[in-house]
Amino acid sequence: MLEIVLFYIFGKLTMRMSLIASSLLALNLGFNSIAFAGQPLNRVVAIVNDEVITATELKKETSLIKARLQEANIALPQDEILQKQVLEKIINTKLQLQLAKEEGITVDAQAVDQQIQALAKRENISVTEFMQRYKSSGAAFKDLHTALRNDLTISRLHMKLLYPDIIVTQQEIDNYLHSAAGLDHSNTEYRLAHILIALPESPTNTQLKSARARAETILKNIKNGADFAKTAVSFSDSAQALKGGDLGWKRLNELPTLFVKYMPTLKVGETIGPITSSSGFHIIQLLDKRSKDLEVAHEVQARQILIKAGKLTDEEALHTLQSLRAEIIAGKDFSKLAKMHSDEASSASKGGDIGWINQNNVLPEFYKELIALKTMEVSQPFKTALGWHLVQVVQLRTIHSSNEMARNKALDILSQQKFEERLEPWMQRLREDAHVKIEL
Repeated sequence: MLEIVLFYIFGKLTMRMSLIASSLLALNLGFNSIAFAGQPLNRVVAIVNDEVITATELKKETSLIKARLQEANIALPQDEILQKQVLEKIINTKLQLQLAKEEGITVDAQAVDQQIQALAKRENISVTEFMQRYKSSGAAFKDLHTALRNDLTISRLHMKLLYPDIIVTQQEIDNYLHSAAGLDHSNTEYRLAHILIALPESPTNTQLKSARARAETILKNIKNGADFAKTAVSFSDSAQALKGGDLGWKRLNELPTLFVKYMPTLKVGETIGPITSSSGFHIIQLLDKRSKDLEVAHEVQARQILIKAGKLTDEEALHTLQSLRAEIIAGKDFSKLAKMHSDEASSASKGGDIGWINQNNVLPEFYKELIALKTMEVSQPFKTALGWHLVQVVQLRTIHSSNEMARNKALDILSQQKFEERLEPWMQRLREDAHVKIEL
């Protein structure tokens, strides 16, 4: 169950992918709007280890980001400032893709196609209509395919290198459920914007003073009328900088722990900071808040047999699971076969039992296969990022809340919070260990 829970972040990729899609759709109108002072577009603007970034690549990505910001009605900074931020984004992306290649992480066309299907479904159109929309807009569909592949690759890199070190204890879950965030059942959602002035892993006193002074100057400018989103695009070191710092709609228990205590008294439009953490100095602004109706949860109790990715070829894994399925259909006990053949140690010892799960804490393609089954029905073998699966539904239930559901949600939230706390320092170390030369 733990391996499946730790991959729940993939269930949230569709929203990120839709941002990529809308940005690429707008790219057709924005490509010629970024000036490069008459410089040749094939010149090198940066070197990242043994890979170069050209002016053409920077211009294209800057136009994409500019189109996204304009679509979101975010005031644009000067082109030179925007280009600098976009170049940092490209460098960080290349560093992660290079590391993913070293780690042997790949994303096949099927996984990208599944994301495109999810995007089309989100917009209530067919995949054919979705593709036609891009073709008619003039935007290259291959750009969308590449962007989705890169995002999935980086997500899988994070899963491999960052998530295995994340441990959430039962005591931490208990503490969380009794905290202000855990006890919040109002279903109020907050939309925060965020600016980060980052610190190195072991900052000197000079670096601390410099970063704090910079954060205080930014805060003063915002309180004197400077646009928060434009300032975030220009100066923030956060991953959300090129979204104007917008963290999106989140419930109290989904917000970074650092910000939770400020929410009860923070007014819409109010800006506070600098808030200090090990990663740097933070400035936040409450953009809006709202209350949503409580959602009904559909949960499935299931068991599975997993053949982990890379252990066998696709053909071998498929053949193995087809043979096991035939044995189960003929009367063999699923639990006994799971104990003998499943590669997921945490569930194999329990006969493949992965407990009660819902669409928020498993891969979307896993849940799609699971929810289509009837009680005690056995699926056909199917593939996800984790490997090849054979699953059986034990029970289904529709509930408003439960202790187990609350604990699973707490596990999800705490895992995500710990991941986000590790991401910024990890990226800084990756950058420091790399050879990066900027020619811009």
